[in-house]
Amino acid sequence: KLLEKDSRLRYQGASDVVADLRRLQRDGGSTRIAPAPAARVRKAGKTIESLAVLPIANATGNPEFDDLGDAIAEGVIDTLSLLPKLRVVPRSKAFRFREDAGDPQLAGRKLDVRAVLTGRISKRGDAFSVRSELIDVAKDAQLWGSQFTRTANDVVEVHDEIARQVIAKLQGPSSSGNKSSKSVTHVVPSPVNKEAHQLFLRGNHHANKWTQEGLHRAIDLCRQAIDVDPLYAPPYATMAMSHAFMTVVGRVDVAHAYRQAKACAQKAIELDESLSEAHAAVAITYAFCDWNLNDAIREGQRALELNPNSG
Repeated sequence: KLLEKDSRLRYQGASDVVADLRRLQRDGGSTRIAPAPAARVRKAGKTIESLAVLPIANATGNPEFDDLGDAIAEGVIDTLSLLPKLRVVPRSKAFRFREDAGDPQLAGRKLDVRAVLTGRISKRGDAFSVRSELIDVAKDAQLWGSQFTRTANDVVEVHDEIARQVIAKLQGPSSSGNKSSKSVTHVVPSPVNKEAHQLFLRGNHHANKWTQEGLHRAIDLCRQAIDVDPLYAPPYATMAMSHAFMTVVGRVDVAHAYRQAKACAQKAIELDESLSEAHAAVAITYAFCDWNLNDAIREGQRALELNPNSG
């Protein structure tokens, strides 16, 4: 296993080697094995301080549900990343472990997190069902699990509900009391127009592909979201970044793209000054469109103040 060509099948740490050696000894070997100092594992505490949300696996057989599963996972990441004492792995890094979603312990060790949130989406008639589990990697134990059955139009409720229940679990039994309940309510965004939010989630998913086709699709979906709810800020922020990055990955009128990016970023700030993504979008436009690096850094710092876990 140490010499395995496929890196995913090799030992991921010295503790794995020691575990196999001890297993060999238990099953009939006679060699006495002393634990090497480098292989000792720090005792797992009670607090979950780091977490990764893996892509929701699509078990429907319909490729269209790939976008839906990713959108749910991204929505959960966005919400959990607002928790002040929890390190949430950014989507760009967590989604690289799509193939390891069936082995949360392996993914958790590779990502160096204490807990991993996994999910699986399946079709049930005209509705879909999402099964989600929170795994404690250090203790090899399930901390929480639940199943949600909704229609395709209620995707917002699914990622919001998963986030609420995970937050309640992370905050402990006292989350049913007043203090923690207020914390949960504060972190999970207030309800918005479902259609607009679902269009935004799909758009954001395509924007995160960083391809010409993906950015075009993101701009189109965000425009649809804005048509439904012109006062909803997140689609403007995603559109701003999409227009800006289109000048890098696509063939566009650069001057026009920059004008669109700046207008969308400014609108996002006007609608919601407390939105981290809005300040990130403004930072991108300062850097890309104006080469104004001082203001870009300032806006980037503001984005991080509002969401310290922002990738």
